[in-house]
Amino acid sequence: MLKIAAVGNTYPHVKQFVEHKFRDKIASVNHSRMEYTLHNGDKIYLCYEEQNKEQYLSVEFDAFVVAPQYVSLLDTIRYRSERG
Repeated sequence: MLKIAAVGNTYPHVKQFVEHKFRDKIASVNHSRMEYTLHNGDKIYLCYEEQNKEQYLSVEFDAFVVAPQYVSLLDTIRYRSERG
């Protein structure tokens, strides 16, 4: 059983990505824990909002997937630095 972090900009962004990417593989959803369980027993955790990143420190993830158009704080700073 793998613990997979799905990373996105906001809750709707990453939720839509997971539901589209894994639509045929989702066995159950726990919305209060932001957790999707796949048919093979793997669990996907929705991870978003860098301001609340402390909540992810207690979990060891085995893998991660990143939603398209994900923009981190580092990406924003890098983009604004290169524009000059």
